[in-house]
Amino acid sequence: MLLAMVGFTIATEQFTQKPQLASSKALVVMVFIFQFGYDIGFAPLTPMYIAEICPYHLRAKAMALHYLFMYAFSAVSQYANPVALKSLTWRYYIIYVAILVFEVFFTYFLFPETKGYTIEDVSSIFDERNTEISENP
Repeated sequence: MLLAMVGFTIATEQFTQKPQLASSKALVVMVFIFQFGYDIGFAPLTPMYIAEICPYHLRAKAMALHYLFMYAFSAVSQYANPVALKSLTWRYYIIYVAILVFEVFFTYFLFPETKGYTIEDVSSIFDERNTEISENP
C-alpha cells in the first residue's frame, strides 16, 4: 500500500504539472495496486488482529471501538478530502504517505507477532507486557 501510494503521489504530481497519457495510466494502475493491498492486507487483518489479541470478555467491545473509529474517520475524511485536495492539490497525498509510513513502523515495533500462538499464549504475551509496565500488583 505504501509503495502504491508513493507511486500514486508521483503520478499525480506528474499529471498535474503536464497531463500525459502515461501518468494517467500510472494513476489508474496505482489505484488498483493500492486497493489490492488494502483488500488483502489492511481490511481483513485489522479486525482479525483485534479479535485475536483481545480476551473473550473484551472482544466485542474492542471490535465495536475499532469500527466506531474506522467509520468516524471515514466520515471525517469524506468532508476533509475535497477541501484539502482543492487547497493542497497533489501534495495532500504526501500526508497519506506519512500516515502509511507511521503505520508501518508502529505495527512493526509495537504489535507482537501472534502467528502460531494459541489464544492463551497471546493473552500471556499481553499480560507480561502489562506487568512490566504497571507497578501495581
